[in-house]
Order: sequence, then C-alpha cells, then structure tokens
Amino acid sequence: MNSMRRVAKLGLAVLSLLLSACTPQAPAPVVALERFQKLRFDGQPISLQEGPWRCVVDRQTGLVWEVKQANEGAQFESSSYSWFDGKQGSAKGGSCGKDEAGMPFMAYHACDTSDLLTHLNQQKLCGFTDWRLPNSKELRSLLIKHQYPGETQVAFPVLPRLVFGPYWSADWRASNQADANGIVEVLSLHVGTGQEGWIGAQRVAYAIAVRSDISSTLPDPQGNFTAKQ
Repeated sequence: MNSMRRVAKLGLAVLSLLLSACTPQAPAPVVALERFQKLRFDGQPISLQEGPWRCVVDRQTGLVWEVKQANEGAQFESSSYSWFDGKQGSAKGGSCGKDEAGMPFMAYHACDTSDLLTHLNQQKLCGFTDWRLPNSKELRSLLIKHQYPGETQVAFPVLPRLVFGPYWSADWRASNQADANGIVEVLSLHVGTGQEGWIGAQRVAYAIAVRSDISSTLPDPQGNFTAKQ
C-alpha cells in the first residue's frame, strides 16, 4: 500500500511539472528602443536597424553614451579600470586594450578611468570632446527591467557589449577604512543585478563614458537632425 502511495505521489509530481511547462508564460516586456538614437563615429545619426554605431543618445535623459566594442582596442568591452580622476583615486591599476601600430595583435597596458576619457576626447568620439564618467543617478538611468535571464539590465540591443559586472560612477567619498592610506571609495553599479556598492578606487571595475549636452544631436519637432558644428 505504501509503495502504491509513493507511486501516486510521484505521478502527481510529474503531472504538475508537465502542466506548469504547458502553462502559457507572460511575455517578457519589450525594451523601449524608440527612446534611443544610434550615432556613427563621426556623430551622424542612423536608424536602429543600421550599423555600425559608436554612441547612443538617450532621448529620455538627454545623455549620450559610449558604445563598447568587441575588438581589443581602447574601447574593448572587457577592459578593466582602477578609478582615478586626475587628483583623487588610484592611477594605472587596471588592464586595457591598446592598439599597437605595426603589431599583428592587441597589447594591454595598465590604465585607469582617466585614460579612457582622455582617449575618447582625443579621438573626438562621435564628434565630442567632453566625455566623462556618469554620476550614480545617470548610471542608474541605464537600468531597464526585463525578463531575459543572463542579460544585463540595460537596453542591450543598443548597448550590446556591457559586461555583467560593476561599473564605476563619478561619485566618491573618503574611505573610513583604517588601512585605506588615503585611497577613496567610489560608488559602483552592477548592471547585471542593479545593485550599488562602495568599493576602493584601487580595485578594478568596468567603465562607460557619457556626455550630457546633446542639443545638436536631438531631432527637431519635425524629426530632423542637425549635425554638430
């Protein structure tokens, strides 16, 4: 009798699993891509269906974001950085891709967040020379709730190469650790989990650059764009 009961319970468990598998699931919310505008390297706008693109305008916040790249150059998606603003922080603690002229492969060099910003501004990425780190509020504006397991909580169709990990903000404070030796702590945001946390500037995290004055790249009421002068 007990064996029959165990078989019956097992049968019910299997049936429950089968029914749950057949139950229609709520569709994942669609990421509102219409709020974004792709820009080529020279700053010219292109449609969401075109590529390649090097920057993204967020019409909702008025911010322009750097778009990470797959090639192991200065904008390599997996480059890591210590946090340094030129005065505060820890210089040259990360490892970044670097284009070496005449070499058949990419080299890596010690770097920090100021090196990334210097490179983008010298390069005049998308026609701009005022790239900076986002503050924590700006960084959080990238988060979009969706139900795609394993993906970052951002609009990955237009920002496809952000890594599932922590990103530096521009917000820092003096460390309260007894052995900090003057190193500051910086607020970071994990774009995979959406969690914020203070970490020492000497540690490594990822970085994405932003700029905020986009009056020349937003469309006019007729939907036309004016190229940056």
